[in-house]
Formats: sequence, structure tokens, C-alpha cells
Amino acid sequence: MKNLSVEKLLFMNNNISTAKAAIILAMVDDGNDEMAVEYLKSQNMKCVITRAGGRGDNLKDKLFRNSLTAAENSGIIEKNTRFKYIFFNVFSKLFEKLDKSVFGISGAGFKIGIVRTDDFISIAISGKMGIPGLNIDYDILEVESDYINIQEEE
Repeated sequence: MKNLSVEKLLFMNNNISTAKAAIILAMVDDGNDEMAVEYLKSQNMKCVITRAGGRGDNLKDKLFRNSLTAAENSGIIEKNTRFKYIFFNVFSKLFEKLDKSVFGISGAGFKIGIVRTDDFISIAISGKMGIPGLNIDYDILEVESDYINIQEEE
């Protein structure tokens, strides 16, 4: 692994995978957030990093609202119902995986990477969740992608 670089990890068939890029953003050290975002933007990708945390039932809402707001404010998605629906579907699939991985959540903190090209959008979350009744944190890394049909409806 002597010559392994971020570029070698990200590129697949001369294109950057949005899923891989979202994972990098969700996992990059906080001090390198800006550098990672700028690199992906230089590769013609729209992207943003945000953070969210919470407890119990409000965790899903907080993660979704923080992610949606970050995606809209950074220009990853347009502020209209169509794009909100696409974003909601990707986020719902992501959280379905998370729901199946643990019985309950006493508290959590996540870093969220969101990446979009013309055709795809990917969301990755990385962080820790507390499991009720146990004094341990559970490491989480999940990613979900979806195809975006950007054709104008006639």
C-alpha cells in the first residue's frame, strides 16, 4: 500500500464514485473538511459536509433536517418539492439500514457527507451511537446512492 492515494481510492473507470466521495467526506478528519470539499468541487462534484446528533426518536428528524438544509444551502439540490422528494428517498433508504443495525439509540453524533453529480446523489453518515442500557458506543458507517432523473418533465 506504499503508493495508495485518495485519488486511487475515489476513481473508478476514470470517474469518481459519488458513494466513495460521500464516504470520504463523512470520515475525513475535521481539520481536512474544507480541503476534501474543495478537491471534489474541482472534480465537478457538488458536495457538503454537515453534522448532527440527538437522542431517541428525534434523531432521524434532526439528521434529515440538517442534511436537507445543508444540501439546499450548498446548491446540491434545488429548493423545490421534486428534489426534496429525491433527497428524502435516498435518506429513507439510508436510515432503513441504520434502523436494522441496532435495537435502540440512546444518543448519537454523526458527520454527514453529501455528494451529487448530474446523474447521482449519495449520502454517507459516520459516527457513534450509544446503545440503551450499555456503556458503549457503536461505530456506524452507512452510505446510500440513487440515480437522479434530471430530465425536465414535459
